[in-house]
Amino acid sequence: SVPHAVTRAPPRRSMPMVGLLAKTMTLGAAASIARRGALRARVPPGAQPRGITVSTRAEVDQTLNPRVAALRPSKTMALTDKAREMKESGLPVIGLAAGEPDFDTPDAIVRAGCDAIKNGFTRYSPNTGTASLRTAVCKKLKEENGLEYA
Repeated sequence: SVPHAVTRAPPRRSMPMVGLLAKTMTLGAAASIARRGALRARVPPGAQPRGITVSTRAEVDQTLNPRVAALRPSKTMALTDKAREMKESGLPVIGLAAGEPDFDTPDAIVRAGCDAIKNGFTRYSPNTGTASLRTAVCKKLKEENGLEYA
């Protein structure tokens, strides 16, 4: 079996690979990254690193970028959570923050959604909608509203 990552072992005891998954790299890519010092093999405690070390286990740095870490919760979601808390405590609340209806989805829509899934309509449609939807909307607008669109 061909090893997934090969690097020159560091003089240190161990340094985790940061931000890379060695199992997905070719030997050449891993060696190139190792030459830049971004990748180090894991050396067991007490072992002396010698020459080339093979690593197939990787650790990923999961710290957040400071800009991402500085993000604050959405005010809309905070209002929604507050309205939910108030409802749960028994207060009469009409929550308008997140645009969530305060009633269940009508049965006809539930059935239509289930039928669509059963019939294979499980992918995103074109941004403009399917041709049959556009035709149906035009028909509805003409018949019920006296508006004509092509």
